[in-house]
Amino acid sequence: MVFVKGQKKATKGSTQSGEEKAASTTPKVTKTPTEGGEKKKKKRKSDYTSFSTYIHKLLKQITPPTNAKSNEKGDRKFTISSKAMSVMNSFVHDIFDRIATEASGLAKKKKRQTLHSRDIQVAVRIILTGELAKHAILQGMTAVNKYNPTETKN
Repeated sequence: MVFVKGQKKATKGSTQSGEEKAASTTPKVTKTPTEGGEKKKKKRKSDYTSFSTYIHKLLKQITPPTNAKSNEKGDRKFTISSKAMSVMNSFVHDIFDRIATEASGLAKKKKRQTLHSRDIQVAVRIILTGELAKHAILQGMTAVNKYNPTETKN
């Protein structure tokens, strides 16, 4: 007698054969076809976040305006290669990861579970150096003030 995983051993008073028992213990799977008889595939959210759209917007912002006389089209478009975009994307991910790790370490030292803007600011000062840190902190402060303006008391 051959036993299938999940199958009970036959008892003396049992009248079912081994095949009947195997058929009765296996669960029945019912397929619910969608329209057209095909299974509907779920759309999975991407695990990888890309900053390419933001890098393109930033590239558009920082390029100097061109004269209409030098270019017939009037609007010169700047492009970035896919390899350069990949390098920039990994750079942004790396800097983000470093700042987040440092800020979480600072919050843990203060025995807090919540990150505050001050933690991010100190982490940026530690990770970035000199003028780059000053500009990053200034941009961060303006973004926080724009997102959460202070209420004026009457």
